[in-house]
Amino acid sequence: MRQGDASLPYPSSNGIFENLDIDPDSVSFHPLQQTINGAAITDMISHHSTNQTKDSPERIRDYVYHASSPPREFDGIETNNDNYGFGQDQDGISSAGNGYFNVSLDVDDDDGELVKDRDDDENSIKRRNKPSSSVFSNMIPLNIRLQLAEIIPERFSSPDKSTISAITVVASFVFILFSSSLISKTISRLAGLGPEGNIAIASQKLFFASNSRKVSPQGRFLAPPIGTQLPGGNTLKQFADVDELPLQLLDTAIFWHVPRSAGTSTKGVFAKCLQKVVATEVGGLDEHRLDERIDTLKKPNGIFVNVDTYTIDGVNHAKSLGLAQSKMAEIVFTPFVHESAVLFDEHHRGRLFTILRDPIDRVVSLYYFLRIYDSRVQSQSLEEFVMTTGENWMTRTLSQQMTGPIDETHLNYAKEVLRRKFLIGLLDDKTESFRRFEQYFGWNIPSPFAHNCKNNILYFDWHVKNPHPPLEENDPVWHRVFNMNTWDIHLYEYAVQLFEEQ
Repeated sequence: MRQGDASLPYPSSNGIFENLDIDPDSVSFHPLQQTINGAAITDMISHHSTNQTKDSPERIRDYVYHASSPPREFDGIETNNDNYGFGQDQDGISSAGNGYFNVSLDVDDDDGELVKDRDDDENSIKRRNKPSSSVFSNMIPLNIRLQLAEIIPERFSSPDKSTISAITVVASFVFILFSSSLISKTISRLAGLGPEGNIAIASQKLFFASNSRKVSPQGRFLAPPIGTQLPGGNTLKQFADVDELPLQLLDTAIFWHVPRSAGTSTKGVFAKCLQKVVATEVGGLDEHRLDERIDTLKKPNGIFVNVDTYTIDGVNHAKSLGLAQSKMAEIVFTPFVHESAVLFDEHHRGRLFTILRDPIDRVVSLYYFLRIYDSRVQSQSLEEFVMTTGENWMTRTLSQQMTGPIDETHLNYAKEVLRRKFLIGLLDDKTESFRRFEQYFGWNIPSPFAHNCKNNILYFDWHVKNPHPPLEENDPVWHRVFNMNTWDIHLYEYAVQLFEEQ
């Protein structure tokens, strides 16, 4: 330690803030560096203190820390900052040759003239009353600034590790996010996935597969026996299996409309709300029933293809016009399954989906609905209607046995058709059913208006459609309906199982 160091009013860096009234972390300054041979800045401070504080401490005006700058002139005298203003100490050692701050003692002369720092080079001149560029104000006592001077090199001689760590984490996160997004898009394009062009959004091929024989939560007895064949030979080969993913651009969705099972509401959702071009019975009304060229018709409730898919003759006429091959219809609605297969070929396949309802509730709803329009039904009781209405309609339709007796073999045929060909929806869970339809076929709700439209049809307007009292299970009519529709009830139970598994 040089002579005069003992007179400095600051302790070592240990416990330096114990008696201070300031928080040094709140002070902003640039880092200081040591000299090239290790001499600390405190040596330079001691050097100045030795020569100035012993004789005239009252003449010390301030210790000024200010940023280094290029050579500048004061009254025509150039100040050389080769050593950033620190110059040489008494031993010829640069006090802070690579520092970022000039440190000097300005001495106030009584006559108000410019004075030189007594121990500096004579060219190092400062203007009196020049505003200080110090980061400390003059109100901070000298002893506090001297104490801070000792810890500045220790705390700021190297970058803050926490700052570097934070920057590294943020940069890594951005890189991972960008990379994962790029990889995901690349895989989607290669696999043909995405909402464009009616391509299904599915990350796994078997996501919608029906594995009821292996993972049935209700028991294996609900699934058809292994090896059960599809009815009708090769009739249904024009329909893709439900687990054949991704969907192809030439595939067309076809909705099996089971009476009184939200089929009409489903048409409204897709035609009016989601603005899909559909083929239903509407396009074949009036003079368009025998059109010789396929076209679309704009109606108040949607856009329809000019064909009728709710009659056998209408289906055959649609085939002659090349309905599936034209790709005009995004969705085909029909109560027929086997008969509508003629619309498709091996390159233009159909994709079957449906909404099913409890058979007993469906029969009761059908009775109250027909009473509004059919005078014959108006004169019948519910029991009389059940006795004169066809039974097991779903099982008969899927097994191609519309007349004559049916048995468990026909039930297994119908189950196999559902298992392999259908994406199942349930009236008891409309929300999840439509979510699956939209995901499977890649359909998006185009606007908030479409979303409100969909909710109005499926929920708010639902309870005002065909209101009727429920049929209680202890009612004798309930048991009669059950006994007449046993196979449909078993088929519906299996459909519920498929809904859970898909």
